[in-house]
Amino acid sequence: MSMCATLSVFAQRGNQKWYNTAIGLRIEGGAGSAGTLGPTFEKALSNTTSLEFMVLSNLSTGIEGVGMHKWIKTIPDVPAYIRWYFGAGVHVGTWGTNNFAAGPDGLLGIGISISDIPVNLCLDWHPSIDIGGGFNAAKFGFSIRYIVE
Repeated sequence: MSMCATLSVFAQRGNQKWYNTAIGLRIEGGAGSAGTLGPTFEKALSNTTSLEFMVLSNLSTGIEGVGMHKWIKTIPDVPAYIRWYFGAGVHVGTWGTNNFAAGPDGLLGIGISISDIPVNLCLDWHPSIDIGGGFNAAKFGFSIRYIVE
């Protein structure tokens, strides 16, 4: 009987939202990149999807806005507070003197939400294409967010 109740609790937790709203800081870097950082905001659309917005800058020569639609998945036999995700979106910005940058972005990562604190930590791969400027496959990011709700 208690085994059924435990399984039921874990099944329900897997269908729950990871969190509704979170805000924090993102740091990105990779091969050929001086590194960027900036604020990140994420809002759940459903139990398994969210929108994430980031403003990233290297604090000297550029700034970029990124919008992502994310799909969030549980991992079998792993607690529901650890999830993997993938996403697609776009970026628009400027780097250097008159260097406009825009194009599609991807996202693939893993995160943990610690509701007792309440904090969300995510590590991901963030490839992007600059229209007219090439493919950047070597961007990786780390986000730390305060879970608002």
